Amino acid sequence: MTLLPNSLRGYLWRFSAIGAAYLILFEIVARTNVMPRVMTLNFAEWELALIVLFLAARFLVYLVLIPAVVSLVVYQVVRYLLNLGKRSTSPR
Repeated sequence: MTLLPNSLRGYLWRFSAIGAAYLILFEIVARTNVMPRVMTLNFAEWELALIVLFLAARFLVYLVLIPAVVSLVVYQVVRYLLNLGKRSTSPR
């Protein structure tokens, strides 16, 4: 398994895995009311680990995933538009 995938499908699988992890952690944090206990410093070690994982996933989603998806879409659109003239079937 390489660090960077070769195809668009590989990127989308990895992006969706990060997004799914973020959504699952968000639901767990929201339903267990961990945040108020962490703010009052009355928490267990697993709750702190959960918050750290949640913040890391949030960091990945907002600062890495969203710009990466936007840049990947722009790259694919520009690649399509540059190759549009090469695929023309009109006689010259």
